[in-house]
Amino acid sequence: GTSPGNGFTDLPVPIDWTQRNYSAEVGHSTRRSHFAVNLMYSTFENENEVLRWSNRFFLNGLDSSFLPPENQMWRIAMNGNLRQLPLESTLAARFTYSQLTNEVGMPTTMLSTGGTNPATNPSSPSFEGDITKMTLGLALNSRLARALDSKVYFNWIKEENDSTHISFSPAAG
Repeated sequence: GTSPGNGFTDLPVPIDWTQRNYSAEVGHSTRRSHFAVNLMYSTFENENEVLRWSNRFFLNGLDSSFLPPENQMWRIAMNGNLRQLPLESTLAARFTYSQLTNEVGMPTTMLSTGGTNPATNPSSPSFEGDITKMTLGLALNSRLARALDSKVYFNWIKEENDSTHISFSPAAG
């Protein structure tokens, strides 16, 4: 229930999911430089996306808890460095671009706290997740004097969430 006097329910959750990761990398190295590109693709599959259970708060009506949805992610990462620069400097850089997607059907009914009207009326029949993330990191390490080193660095992150915006408007119950 939703009030302190209604207790809680501890549910065992079935775990039957699989995650698969595939990755490939190619690069080139010399004494003065290194460069590599890494491609990665990952999938998450869940055989039990909904857990149905008897809820005492709703007079033992059937309730649902939603478990992690299936998703896919791919990423490209590029990194490299230049060594033996002036002042015994090394310049290192890394760039990543990744996209995480999924699609989940929205339930049209759920038990409500009023118990009379279980409609959720989602604004979209499905949620389509789409999150893109980019990162860039640069670092310059130098030896300015025999007992003095320096490090100048820059980190940038941009994340865009173009997932479906969903609102619920249950009818008055």
